[in-house]
Amino acid sequence: MRRNPDSERCVRVLVDLVAAETGVAAIQILGRSQRQDIVAVRQLAMYLADRHLGASLAGIGRALGRDHSTVLYGVRQIRSRLDADPALAEQARRIADVLRREMADWARLAAEARRQRRAEAERAAEMSRRRATLSVLAAAHRRVASGGFGAQFYGDDRDHPDALRTQNERFLAHMRAALAAERTP
Repeated sequence: MRRNPDSERCVRVLVDLVAAETGVAAIQILGRSQRQDIVAVRQLAMYLADRHLGASLAGIGRALGRDHSTVLYGVRQIRSRLDADPALAEQARRIADVLRREMADWARLAAEARRQRRAEAERAAEMSRRRATLSVLAAAHRRVASGGFGAQFYGDDRDHPDALRTQNERFLAHMRAALAAERTP
């Protein structure tokens, strides 16, 4: 199973889900209390994080303020109790269902964010290309305004008496079309 690089944040969200389902405050789950009812809920959170989030024992421990060996002990405790306690198994299943829906939402949001970043990068690249084209066109316009291109832009027509004027007109039409395309989204 892949390990989630953002596992501590995911474990914190899981703790909130467990807290909502069990009625034990998240601060108590994350706290140092050794009351049996709170310890059982904390161990349930450890089990669900290990089973459904793909978080490492060390990552779960960091999120809960515990050592990885404590997490391992808690996971084993819940596993052994699931077969004997159908109410606990049902509670774990309900929380896991909610967690799966939340994770699907996270995946959709992450995919949408990636699509938006990609579209932004494509827009930025297109704008950069357009700016470069306009820069070249503006430089060429300055040359046209100062006397024309000669053979450099549209080929060698110097033998023709109206060649320079024709080239300048073609260039200006080309530049107007490029500017119009730049203005339209």
